[in-house]
Amino acid sequence: MTYEYIDTFRISRESRSHQEALLIGFEKEGIWGWGEMTANAHYSVDVKQAIEVLKSSKDIWSQILIQEPKRNYPVWVEIAKGNSFLCSALDCAYHDWYARYKGIRLCQSIGAPTFSSIDIPFTLGLDEPDEMVRKLFENPWPSYKIKLGGPNDIECIRSLREVSPAPLMIDINEGWSFEYAISHIPSLIQLGISMIEQPLQRADTDKMDILYQRSSVPIFADESFGDLSDLKACLGRFHGINIKLQKVGGITPALEIIKKAQKSGLQIMIGCMTESSVGLSAALALAGYAQFVDLDSSLLIKKDPASGLHYDNGKLFLPETAGNGVTIR
Repeated sequence: MTYEYIDTFRISRESRSHQEALLIGFEKEGIWGWGEMTANAHYSVDVKQAIEVLKSSKDIWSQILIQEPKRNYPVWVEIAKGNSFLCSALDCAYHDWYARYKGIRLCQSIGAPTFSSIDIPFTLGLDEPDEMVRKLFENPWPSYKIKLGGPNDIECIRSLREVSPAPLMIDINEGWSFEYAISHIPSLIQLGISMIEQPLQRADTDKMDILYQRSSVPIFADESFGDLSDLKACLGRFHGINIKLQKVGGITPALEIIKKAQKSGLQIMIGCMTESSVGLSAALALAGYAQFVDLDSSLLIKKDPASGLHYDNGKLFLPETAGNGVTIR
């Protein structure tokens, strides 16, 4: 299926007007569980290829046993054949099914902290300063995450700060050079930004060491953190990591990553990759572990294929029904 964006969405490396996605349903004993995979050119993830992989693995599905989700995880790895986005959709679908089967919420099923609601920012895509201000007024929110990495970054934040005192987090998506970051971060901190996400290219490890030591606000890894194998490299370079279920391969590995990150002293962000409410609801079950939660992508698309997530004045409420709490339309 295709999600159309309300506004063309830009980050430092690309611009998109729509998002290709695949919903995966797992059914057993009349109960359905759902997971989601979105296409992503940066990570070479394609919906059509994923569908072909699923078709070639259809015989494996009949062998799935009713058991703790982590015990079925090797099956999803086998089916996905290295595609962590597809693996995540499969893992999340079974986690959702298992929680519904047990008649409990997903967060309870995985043993995560429960909560009634959690604060989230609204994301403003990279744009000209006046357009960012327009989008801010059209989407009044207590806090914002601002995509930067263009020639007018300082002007954008200054323009937003002139019209709003709201907390501002910035996400660069590898869009800055080291020289630009060193010279401009102090000015951005003076303008009141509260967090910086992935300022430099993933390969710029030595330069990230310097930014980390000099920054008075937390810097989080996104592109520099893919899965558990990247955790050690983030120590001493980032204050925290952005855990996205599709990159790490699902809820099962995310739980292990969270445990090890906490022991290492890294802060946790739970993020998203333009999923609908289906993908966001799975990630929301982990939000009780996080210092930052960025799960607003269903607000950026015109038609959400599911219902059940509720936003109100910058808060995202945890569904009270069994499983991930959403219903496919």
